[in-house]
Amino acid sequence: YCFLMVFLYRGILDFCFKSVSRDMGTVAGILVATIVIYGPSMFLLSMISPYIIGLLAHEGDAGATAGSVYGVSTIGSVFGTFLTSFILVSAIGSHWTLILFSGLVLLIGIIGLLSGSRIYLIGLAAFAVVPFSLPELARGELLHTESFYNDIRVMEKKSKTDPSKKVRSIQVNWWTKYSTTLTEGAFLTQSYYDYFSLGPLLSKPGEILILGMGAGTSVQQFEKVFPDANIDAVEIDPEIVRIAKIYFDVKETDRVRIFAEDARPFLKLSTKKYDVVELDLFQGGPYVPFYVTTSEFFGEVKERLADEGVLIMNILQMSRDKLLSACIVATLQSVFPSVYVIEASTRTNIMAIAFNREISLTEIKDRLENHKPQYPRIADVIDYSAKRIGPMSPHPRAHIFTDDKADIEKITFAMVEQVIKRIKRN
Repeated sequence: YCFLMVFLYRGILDFCFKSVSRDMGTVAGILVATIVIYGPSMFLLSMISPYIIGLLAHEGDAGATAGSVYGVSTIGSVFGTFLTSFILVSAIGSHWTLILFSGLVLLIGIIGLLSGSRIYLIGLAAFAVVPFSLPELARGELLHTESFYNDIRVMEKKSKTDPSKKVRSIQVNWWTKYSTTLTEGAFLTQSYYDYFSLGPLLSKPGEILILGMGAGTSVQQFEKVFPDANIDAVEIDPEIVRIAKIYFDVKETDRVRIFAEDARPFLKLSTKKYDVVELDLFQGGPYVPFYVTTSEFFGEVKERLADEGVLIMNILQMSRDKLLSACIVATLQSVFPSVYVIEASTRTNIMAIAFNREISLTEIKDRLENHKPQYPRIADVIDYSAKRIGPMSPHPRAHIFTDDKADIEKITFAMVEQVIKRIKRN
């Protein structure tokens, strides 16, 4: 059964997402998929220890036998958990890890059948079909790989604006595409990335910290638009860092330093002051780690900001009630003196801008207008933002996220379910 799941689990996940989650909710879809993929094999494997104890109890003390069997079982469980989580998934990916362990269970069964049955030949033949379980590159894919954190695809397709050119992007966990198209037009990417360029305008283009580098779009934008800026870019996934350097021409220079680290530990260990901190920490669609949305985390960001510093954050807001963005903004307001938002032209992205000092809306707009002649490449971004920037509209259910309590996953699941229901109605 374990080995069969190597070939079926992707189809089961797709069905549960498209059907069960749509009708019964995201949590129900995850639960059903988990039970189908792992339930029967876990039930059968759980019978092994009592069965072995029953066999060995005839040869000695039942209590000592039970203690020994469960001791070995516990050691195996601990070893298997740590080996899988910290070594194998990181080194060979989840698919090959599933092949390895399901194959191991199959092999043990074959060895047990060798002396008295030819059924083992059927099990042995199963190993021959392993190559057919490996995913092939789909159309437009340059790379499909797994890391400790993500399922990663490098995509390439023709540009919508210029079919003679090709555009590359990273697709993470089937949801998010990190565009790296840098055109010569007013909008650099035609996406929410363009609004990050407001940060240096509202502070100064000196020391910039990017938390959530992705494929390096912001790194390249800051390099092009602000040639005097120094950039520290942090990305939790070393595989994405490697891909950004190979496929997207992201380079470390005297001005650009890249760190393959988690954002929060990086802030704790850093002593540097930054003029701009960019936060783009959503992982594959609407999901964001709760610990980078809490008041304690934003307090650590505030400590790393210069007196005139600015934090600018992307919030992926897919539902119409905007509860997720309202909660994150409320949390920012509990830490920073001034917080404003811009609803990006992408419609699903809200850019939150937090200042390390009190600042009026008039001063912000004047500052943007004054910078427009100096930065003609982003003039359209400045015009759009100056018209749309303002305080977040009050939300009756908005509340502050803390390390002690942050129900962001519950809000995210509800948001996804709203989107799925809206698609279903249409």
